[in-house]
Amino acid sequence: MSCELSNWVGKAYKILRSLMKESDDRNDLQNIGVYFLFGKDPNNPDDNMVYIGQTENIFNRLKQHLDQKEFWNEVVTVISKDDNLNRAHVRYLEYKLYEIADQVNRYKLENTI
Repeated sequence: MSCELSNWVGKAYKILRSLMKESDDRNDLQNIGVYFLFGKDPNNPDDNMVYIGQTENIFNRLKQHLDQKEFWNEVVTVISKDDNLNRAHVRYLEYKLYEIADQVNRYKLENTI
């Protein structure tokens, strides 16, 4: 599933873990961006968990997470429609999104920043 807003230069995708391999033909997922891995806490299945990350190549990083992180069942990615995001932008976005998620406290954070 993808999402675009008329007054925003970004694009978001929601991809189920089980459909990751079928998403490899999306060229825009080869770009820089931030992402959220969502799932259940393996130690307490009643608790939701999220991992917030950033990368220069969304799809390659998600392939690594397929092998290294078992808890997640869906991912939401945020990328630029027009290649206007750079490394500094996504690092800042990762930091701010992590900070907001920590304050809201709806998900157990799987990573630290």
